[in-house]
Amino acid sequence: MEPVKTFDADVIVIGTSIATQTVLLPLLKTNARILVLEGGDYELTPFGNNLTFSDERGHYINHHWGGHWLRQYGGASRVWNGFSAPLENWDLIGIEGRPKWPLGIDELEKYYRISAPVMGEDPSVANLTKYNVAREFVDRPYIIMDPALAYADAKPLLNNKNVELRVKHNVIKFTCDDSGSFINGIWYSVEGTVHFASVKKNTKIVLGAGGLGNAQILLQPAANRRVAVGNESGLVGKTLMAHPHIAVGEGFIDPIVVRKPTWAQVNYKKWLPAYIIGADYKTKLKLLNASVSLTISAIRPLSPNEEAVQDFYQKKWRKKLDLYTLYARTEQLPNVDNRIEIIADKNAAGLHKLKIYCVFGARDLMSLDTTTRMLSEHFLKNKLGVTTVDNDAIFLKPWGWAHPSGITRFGTSPKESVCDHTGRVWSYQNLYLNGSSLFPTVGYANPTWTIAALGMRLGDHLVAELKKGT
Repeated sequence: MEPVKTFDADVIVIGTSIATQTVLLPLLKTNARILVLEGGDYELTPFGNNLTFSDERGHYINHHWGGHWLRQYGGASRVWNGFSAPLENWDLIGIEGRPKWPLGIDELEKYYRISAPVMGEDPSVANLTKYNVAREFVDRPYIIMDPALAYADAKPLLNNKNVELRVKHNVIKFTCDDSGSFINGIWYSVEGTVHFASVKKNTKIVLGAGGLGNAQILLQPAANRRVAVGNESGLVGKTLMAHPHIAVGEGFIDPIVVRKPTWAQVNYKKWLPAYIIGADYKTKLKLLNASVSLTISAIRPLSPNEEAVQDFYQKKWRKKLDLYTLYARTEQLPNVDNRIEIIADKNAAGLHKLKIYCVFGARDLMSLDTTTRMLSEHFLKNKLGVTTVDNDAIFLKPWGWAHPSGITRFGTSPKESVCDHTGRVWSYQNLYLNGSSLFPTVGYANPTWTIAALGMRLGDHLVAELKKGT
């Protein structure tokens, strides 16, 4: 497509992952004129793949972040499915001095229910948001995401007369009006050639370029301006969080432990058995939120010692015990030293590259360890299983998934957040964000379902704003 001098639309949506596809769903039911800008092509290209290389330091290195940040139509949502779960009230209310979420669990549960079909699941999975918090352990499964929307097919957008889709359009940064209240322009590049397009004052802009991409754009230097457009709070790039994920041990477990739970009355389609510590116990023990899932171990010969242990407990408890792997996931505590910064070098699209620091803290890893050991003791005490816990895997070889969160967090005040409760950047009347970068705390699970819920919520908000003419 030829460059234009003005992006003439009611709504401009940047990115095509689940963070923006869900925003689009309510908007597509209106007559709004929508422009969608995607940095990648319809398929991943060498040019797009090279845009996400960063200087990575800490526990995530060797293109770990960039390898989970795909510049193609559909973004990472198109490729990386996984194990997701809803947040709980405990995640939102600011336990142990952590930042609070600017919305309550009832509001979030509503949109979990609405967005569940997008995740390929039944709305009843939203029942998992609430449980008996006084229980020591809660069997709270993950949903195994198999999205009904694959995000690989652009036809729904291409065939909509109200939508213009432009691929290979990498947004670099925004410009604002003299009052600093509205975004009035977008610098972008097409295969390395930089262009500028103005934006009308009443155009709503939704930035959903990925957990890292959102912050990268808001950190780009502005001409004739001391502060980057979008970083007036000075908080963009701060408190980067991800998810330590570790195979923490194995054990001989009673298969009853992995049966489908019935307490939440959920009609699961695909699920993974997992346990968490109840909220009251987590608070008392000053733990972070963690989960231990159980999967049948790969078939392998047992050692003589393992055979002896299995035989001993099967005879003692008079039940069959199968070998399972325990896999623990935890949230990462917000820490200002975990952050992203821009460096002088630019990528081929014209954006300053990133330097990324992400280091697990003592409480992150100790919460994994304590949760796993408490569950192991619970199994043994109740004759449900006997397990081992791998200390070295937890403390010497920690690893995880790159679910970048927290670096453009939303909140209730511009002094402690980048965006308001809707995802609108505080300084601007027409710039909104969606994605895991909004999360003040990250929970223990893959964030995709929460991203989808927030996307549907933002879409509804924008529909209401367009009806008001604001």
